[in-house]
Amino acid sequence: MILSELEYFHEIQSLYSALTNLQISITDKKGNNIIQLSNATNIFDLVSEEENSKVLFGKIAQNYPEINDPLLYEVLPEVKIIVCPIYLEEEIEYFIYAGCMIESPSKQSVQIYLNRFLNSTKKSNLIMSLIQEFTLGEIQDKIKKIKKMSEILSDGLKIKKINADIMAQITNQDELVSMVANDNITVNDLLQRFYKKNTKVDFIGFAKRISPVHFEIKDCLPFSTELIGTVFMIGEGILGQVAATNTVKFWEDIEWDPRSAFFHRRGIFPKSIFCFPIIHGQDILGLFFGGSSKFEAIEKEISLEVKLTASMISFLEIKMYWRKQAITYHEKNKMFNEIYQAMASFEDIKSVQMFLLDMSMAILFAKFVSVLFLRKSDYSIDIVSNGLSIENMDEYKKDILFRYFQNNDLELHNLEPNKHLSTWGDKILEIPICHKNNLYGWICIGQIDDIEENQLTLLKILANAGGMGFYLVETLCKKEIDRNMIDSLVKLLEFNNPEHLKKVRRAWEILKGFGTYQPDLKININALKLVCYLLSVYDESFMSGLKNEVLMEIYQEYMLVKQNLLALSDASLNVQTLVLVMNYINEGDNIKFVSTLSGINTDLLKNFNLYVSELNERDHDDSMTSFNFRDYNILTKRENEVLTLVLEGKNNREIAENLYISGHTVKNHMSRIFKKLSVNDRSQIFAKIYQLGIQPPKM
Repeated sequence: MILSELEYFHEIQSLYSALTNLQISITDKKGNNIIQLSNATNIFDLVSEEENSKVLFGKIAQNYPEINDPLLYEVLPEVKIIVCPIYLEEEIEYFIYAGCMIESPSKQSVQIYLNRFLNSTKKSNLIMSLIQEFTLGEIQDKIKKIKKMSEILSDGLKIKKINADIMAQITNQDELVSMVANDNITVNDLLQRFYKKNTKVDFIGFAKRISPVHFEIKDCLPFSTELIGTVFMIGEGILGQVAATNTVKFWEDIEWDPRSAFFHRRGIFPKSIFCFPIIHGQDILGLFFGGSSKFEAIEKEISLEVKLTASMISFLEIKMYWRKQAITYHEKNKMFNEIYQAMASFEDIKSVQMFLLDMSMAILFAKFVSVLFLRKSDYSIDIVSNGLSIENMDEYKKDILFRYFQNNDLELHNLEPNKHLSTWGDKILEIPICHKNNLYGWICIGQIDDIEENQLTLLKILANAGGMGFYLVETLCKKEIDRNMIDSLVKLLEFNNPEHLKKVRRAWEILKGFGTYQPDLKININALKLVCYLLSVYDESFMSGLKNEVLMEIYQEYMLVKQNLLALSDASLNVQTLVLVMNYINEGDNIKFVSTLSGINTDLLKNFNLYVSELNERDHDDSMTSFNFRDYNILTKRENEVLTLVLEGKNNREIAENLYISGHTVKNHMSRIFKKLSVNDRSQIFAKIYQLGIQPPKM
């Protein structure tokens, strides 16, 4: 179990131990303790007739491997404990043991039993002092509470698993996107990656369309000799049926299905098969297929990976498809009509960028091609490129951002392709990507002296299509508000309510920094920053005119809380965060007042307190003057204190305890100390201090 889960289990265990007045132990499904009991005396060790409680718990877990609800287990005559499973995905992961207790009025008989059969009166008395006596109704109530505890822990495990799965999916997608960004990537490379990651799959392959009715298997792992070069027709066998119907198929328990004869004739006997058609427009370009000779059903385990790999194969095949098209003007215009249709299918910015990059490279040969996307929410640039080094990409992003800010007042619909000399000496043709008078980015072609008119026309058409693609992804899918609207609101605030504008800007600063302190809480920081502008100036009718569901929902809920029509505890985390920030500012940065607000999510309040405490400390530290390294005046007072403790050999946790600050704050101080002293780690600090003959600063 990872540390965060351990802390979570410990908090719930402590809460329910106090709530039920019972000792509670949590074990894995083999009976091993997950968390040690906080009590000095372990009642489970005392009442166990086995060697110890671990043996007792292991025996119970072995005897009850499949229980759904809490049960009472008699460890001694009349002495019972509650045993309750904790499930994750329909499998028992842990057990809760709560006890010990006897049903009233049987305490006297239990005492007699213990006195008679135990060799130690002291032990007998100790057990009786720890055993609780309850009525039947009270015992049933405690069983309900332990069941609720199990449900809470089970839900927590599910959420953590979902988050872990999401992060794994994002990482997987990023890996695939990075792969296809390489112009030399092949379908076989994608098949190799899939085959290594999915051990339940025995074979995979790709069949390419070679005529209106024929397909040929071009790549296959590991049965290359048996399958590569095999030709089949639409409608023939399992693969041919998918080609005929244009539908994704997963077959289970197909070992004796006659349609498997295609594989049987080649010495392959699959029990399950999948097949994905690679479609472009109305045409099938190929088939991605695979299967298992061991497992009768594999869809659940590999479905997502199959879809991702199929989409990447589709990307590569479409790319090859375009490259094979004739280069006449008429045919390329037809190509771009289809590109406009393709733009409607993309669901993220990176996919649009990759598509624009590849299409630009198909139009003309250049030293490098880059596609830049302008993120106006935080004024940053996302770039994908073929032919540029990482250093040059970073330089170029800074250069184009600087020029954008200088010319931000230009009429965007008048922007034309621009020739620019890069900081490293290459000539670049920059083609703006616009839609509805909004600038979304640029297609940038490197080291082009002469470009044909028809090529430039096609690139401009491609940029227009890209503008529509970015618009659909950013505006329609994410429902972000127009930046021009916000600019207008700022001007109105400056005129109507300058005091509120000061608070808004202060709230922006706090929200921006606080966003790094709540990674596990689902809070829309960007939306909250926009809502801050609207809280005290605009009514609901104005808000509805923005036609932004996210902002409208936060605004309405905040107003309900403000009017005491909705309890703060029932409000969303977005609204609770907004209440925290606005109350903090309105009360003159008074963290004590904010801490008294009832109904705020515990983790949210804790993270906010930590952030504000560090913010105040950082503001104090930044006000310290700096002079000379030898006098230690390049470090703030607090950094000197941290450095002194480092030289005393203390670790981050010990430093935090000594200075009464959080571990996160210690890490920030250490980073600043490393930077100011031009070192990379603690050992280099020691070397530098003693090399220069400097005495450590005094606390």
